[in-house]
Amino acid sequence: MGKRNNSDLYFTCSVIEQIGRTLHRKRGDVVAGLGEKGIRGIYNYADVLHCEPIVKVAEEFIDMYSLTGGDFDNVASARYSVPSVWTMGKVYARLIEDVSEEDNVVEMLIDVYQS
Repeated sequence: MGKRNNSDLYFTCSVIEQIGRTLHRKRGDVVAGLGEKGIRGIYNYADVLHCEPIVKVAEEFIDMYSLTGGDFDNVASARYSVPSVWTMGKVYARLIEDVSEEDNVVEMLIDVYQS
């Protein structure tokens, strides 16, 4: 796949968070619905996709992979201020950076979200 790009990883994690919030789905369910192909699609084209609003990118992947809604709404049930999609993307990206190697970042992303 080539050298890891931390900006692309950050964007990919942020898109996963946006999809989860849009569909009211757990993030692991979003990753499972996108599969490795969908995750790689976001990651590999993040340098182009980031030029669009993240909501639009999320909606395109929702449509492309026929992802459906659920009833997990951790934003509405939060007692305190909710971190932004970008902040949560950064949290997950840092975790994945810490535990992955150069050539297995997508596989590690899937493992982290599904654990």
